[in-house]
Order: sequence, then C-alpha cells, then structure tokens
Amino acid sequence: MKVLITGGNRGIGKAAAEKLLNQNFEVVITTRDLQKGEAAISELKEKTGKTTIDLIEGDLSDIQSCFSLANRIKEKHQDMDCFISNAGVLLTEKQLNKDGLELNFMVNYIAPYILCRELLPLLKKDKTTRIVNVNSALYTKGKLQLDKTPQGDDFHPIKTYANSKLCNVLFALDFAKEIEGTGITINSVHPGVINTGLGDSKTILSRIIKLIKPLWKKPEYGAIAPVWLAASEELEGVSGKYFNERKEMEYIDYVKDEQLRQQLRDFTEALIKEKMANV
Repeated sequence: MKVLITGGNRGIGKAAAEKLLNQNFEVVITTRDLQKGEAAISELKEKTGKTTIDLIEGDLSDIQSCFSLANRIKEKHQDMDCFISNAGVLLTEKQLNKDGLELNFMVNYIAPYILCRELLPLLKKDKTTRIVNVNSALYTKGKLQLDKTPQGDDFHPIKTYANSKLCNVLFALDFAKEIEGTGITINSVHPGVINTGLGDSKTILSRIIKLIKPLWKKPEYGAIAPVWLAASEELEGVSGKYFNERKEMEYIDYVKDEQLRQQLRDFTEALIKEKMANV
C-alpha cells in the first residue's frame, strides 16, 4: 500500500508519515525545502526502522509549480493507494504569488484542486483508493468571495484563511460527486487544533498565536484522524463526508448549494486556463 502526503516533512504530515510507515505503508512525501525533507526522511527511517519512503521536491505556491510537482510524482510512481492532501498555510500578512494570487487561497485551495485532478490516473485501480483532504473547522466561518479572496482584497488573516478552507471543502464535496462510481473516495477532515508551523511570522497575531500554541495538541495527535481516514477498513467506500477528528459532521447549509460549487468550479477552471496560457 502506497500513500502520498504533501507537506510531509513537518507537523501533521510528518507525524502521519511515521504512523503509516509503522503500519507498513510505502510513503511518498513532498516538500518545498529539499534539505528539510531529507532531514525528515532520515529521522523517519531512524525512528521506524523502515526504508520504504520517498521524497519529491515541489512547490505549491503557484499554478505552474503545482503542475510540475504532479508531473514529477507521475514520473516516479505509477500508482497510489491514497493521497493525503495535507500541505497548508495560515499567513498573517498578505502575500501574492507570481500569478497575482493570495497565498492562502493558492496553497489551501488551488494546489489541492490541481493535484487531485492531475493525480487521478495514479489512483484509478481495481480496488478502492482514497483522497484525504486535511481541512479546518474554520471553513464554517468562510464565504465565497471570488471578487476578493483570490487576489487578497480585504485581507484579514483569519477571514482569508477561512475563505480558502471553505473553497477547499466546496471542491472536495463537488469532486466526490464527480468521481462517484470510480472506486476513488474523498473525505475532508479537521484534525483538531494542532501546534504546527501555521501562523508563524512576526506580526502581532503571530505573537498571540505563539503564546497560546503550547495549549494546542501535538502533531502526533493531529495525524490520528487523517491516518484513520487513509487506512481504516471502517472508511471503505465512504466518500463526500466531513469529519471533525474522527466524528462525522454535517456540512453547513452554505456548502450544500450546488450552484455555489458550480460557480467555484467554473471560476477555478477559467483561472487555471488563463494562468497556464501565459506560461
């Protein structure tokens, strides 16, 4: 059994990699920092005694880089049993990428959108395969503001992050319906309030986050639910659901609006087409 984990060199991704290695999975992690990724792999091999782990360098901060990462994954691996879409950011200051897109929106939504679609050929097998979409309960505070969120207008750290996570959930539910009957499942999960690198910077909000982070749970705890969704027989055939840790939750009514999901899908496809046309 082989699992791909984005952002697997730290935090929840790294903790999930360790747990899955101990369950005899073959693990592939992606990282934007090759040196940190290699250090993580060395540590994981030492801690687990397993050598079935691969590292692929890749950046999720712009559209072209996401396609490049997907291509590198497909070049090295012909199949996957599970994809844990884990990489994410919570930026306390507005940052735009070379596409003119705000980075919360890019990394938390556009990147998973591209990777899920591009990696589908690896997941299509004779048996059920899974996508685990690591999300945040803050999605419930988000709004679909396609005239503002993509370019970071009216930027606010929590609101903008919540909007990006809402887009991510809208996509996951829409995608679940699209791939129904293919043998591929996708579920979203809030792993808990976990002490990871999210929110690290020098702003006032970051300082506040730093003060309360010791009260948050460790990445090892945050990995429990994603690993359960990836590996448990209980989840066989389950798709299109949202879990708060290991408890299934009802989607908020806002997310159930099919026209809203269609609007986001059409916008995203047009955006990607426009940006890739300029490459």
